[in-house]
Amino acid sequence: MGLLGDPLGGIGRWALRLISRGAGVAGLGYATLKAFFLEKGRGRQLVWQSFLRQVYFTAAQAIPLLTLASVCVGTVVFFIAAQLLGGLGLAAHIRPSSEMFLRELMPLITILVIIGRSGTAMVTEIGTMKINREDQILDAMAINMDYFVIFPRLLGMVASLLVLNLYVFAVSFHGGEFMARSMGLLSESAGRVPLLELMGTWDLPMLALKSILFGTAVALLACHYGLSVRLSPTEVPQMATRAVISSIFVCLVLNLVCTLFISGAAW
Repeated sequence: MGLLGDPLGGIGRWALRLISRGAGVAGLGYATLKAFFLEKGRGRQLVWQSFLRQVYFTAAQAIPLLTLASVCVGTVVFFIAAQLLGGLGLAAHIRPSSEMFLRELMPLITILVIIGRSGTAMVTEIGTMKINREDQILDAMAINMDYFVIFPRLLGMVASLLVLNLYVFAVSFHGGEFMARSMGLLSESAGRVPLLELMGTWDLPMLALKSILFGTAVALLACHYGLSVRLSPTEVPQMATRAVISSIFVCLVLNLVCTLFISGAAW
């Protein structure tokens, strides 16, 4: 029976699949970290080149799209804050409130763009390698796939998000503020305190932590689903879809945990 006919059994099977999938992703992360220490820098130039390609595709090529999205979202946030707080005579709180909302919102928007671009591309690339049996060729040549294929993509994803989240946050705030002032939504009473002075002590560390967690989760999930492709090319888009859904869900949960528990404890 399905989930409706046997709700407890359906929930149990779903939980077992979730645990099994999580264990597989965690195992891939452990194998990748283990390979990094076992290889001891062997083929460092190849790994470095693969890392740079990943950073270029994930970060550099996404900047135009993320810049436009950041300015649009920042403008909307400042507009709403100005409408709500300005009418209450709280103009001085418009910029701090906008900073707080953008600090929480922009990492999610950034990771959604990255999942759609780099996550799906990573699944497709590794899935195609599996179909062409390139993984078996690498294994026959005693080339550690975890180190030469998975590790640079994981590291490149994390490094890209560290840079992109800082960039997107700054652009969304300053771009939104510029647009709001241009439209006459912000008066001089709103102040011109620099962004770094508006930020709390834990804001930058929290932004960095989210970048590391999001980047690690998306890269490992994409690689895991790519490695799950077996023989048919039709499996590639299926695995890409699963990777996207799983990545969005995991990043939302990670963001919730960071915001409620870690930020709450810091404050």
